[in-house]
Amino acid sequence: MSELEDLLALEERKFRKVTLWFHSEKTKLYGEVWMPTHVEDPLKRIVIMIHPHPKEGGNMKNLVVASIAESLIQKGISTFLFNLRGAKPSKGKPGAGSEDIKDVVNAINRVKTLGFEKIGLCGYSFGATIALAASTETSVNALAVISPKRSAKEITLEVDEECSKICLPTMLICGSEESKEDLSCIKEIYSKIPSTNKVLDVIEGADHEFYGFTGKLCDKVVNFFETHL
Repeated sequence: MSELEDLLALEERKFRKVTLWFHSEKTKLYGEVWMPTHVEDPLKRIVIMIHPHPKEGGNMKNLVVASIAESLIQKGISTFLFNLRGAKPSKGKPGAGSEDIKDVVNAINRVKTLGFEKIGLCGYSFGATIALAASTETSVNALAVISPKRSAKEITLEVDEECSKICLPTMLICGSEESKEDLSCIKEIYSKIPSTNKVLDVIEGADHEFYGFTGKLCDKVVNFFETHL
């Protein structure tokens, strides 16, 4: 896509894109704030998006992540997409879990300095697992996690203890065709979250990639954040 086509696409989507580099300890990370142009106060609400693991090709352009971000923009909710360490142009090597949690916490804290009133956190696959843990490290207003997955074998994350601390509005979404192991893990995570405002939504027919079900997934996530932000 040429630069002109890219600019026209941005105009059609009715949002402004602002590049935002920030540091997670000594690692420099790349992010983009997407703000809708059709609302009076784009600083009212923002959702931070967390992508799958870089070693599995995950980055902020992931289809699920980007589709949800665009759907949020259409409803007047700003988004912040960024690349975890190891996903270019962010620096560093892919993390093993604890480093990624720090990346998300620093992303949340950086967004807070921009003046947004309410902040949501949304992660997909490995990004969902990271979002669960990060949500207990610094305050956010709502949490949506899509098909949490530990991913690569070298990822060592003990999320059970972190899940037991989550008291904010929380939505877990997965597909009915996820692997039995992943479905079992998702249901176990849900059972450990003490929040009195939580929901587990299983999309019938969808697998982990949500091919053919992205629109339905986006609608559910957007409705959740419209209600809780």
